[in-house]
Amino acid sequence: MVRGKTNIVKQGYKYSQGQYNTRGSFMKKRIIVCDDEKDIRSLLKWFFQSKDYDVIEAENGLQCLAKIKEEKPDLVLLDIMMPDLDGWEVSRRIKEDTSLQDIPVSMLSVRSSPDDIRRSMDYGRADQHVEKPIDFYKLNQTVKDLTTRKPRKPARLGPTPKNT
Repeated sequence: MVRGKTNIVKQGYKYSQGQYNTRGSFMKKRIIVCDDEKDIRSLLKWFFQSKDYDVIEAENGLQCLAKIKEEKPDLVLLDIMMPDLDGWEVSRRIKEDTSLQDIPVSMLSVRSSPDDIRRSMDYGRADQHVEKPIDFYKLNQTVKDLTTRKPRKPARLGPTPKNT
């Protein structure tokens, strides 16, 4: 399905944010939750489904990368400490892939020292870093912000054109 213009739609008593596909059907925002702990994935899936998001689970970094390419989510939430590939490396690979680099990434980890946060932002090029234990109000606000913002434009290389 091709995604279209962002709209707000009344669903019962709630207003939900999402998009219409080319056939005019409403599509919820999609989040991939990548954490090696099943309980954390289940909790986050329940929480975000109650907020009207589609949630896709991944239990390790390699599985996450495969699902991102297949699903093209609106956001990726990544734990840092996982088997196969850690969250920093997964985030870095997402941001280096030109077909995926506009997908926002938020790290979600118990590792929250200033050095860990700096590594998330610098090495992993993540858009945000949220600490565990989870503050659901803060996490919900972060997800709203990241799924409704416009993608960053890549840096322009070469000389700036002159105005004539």
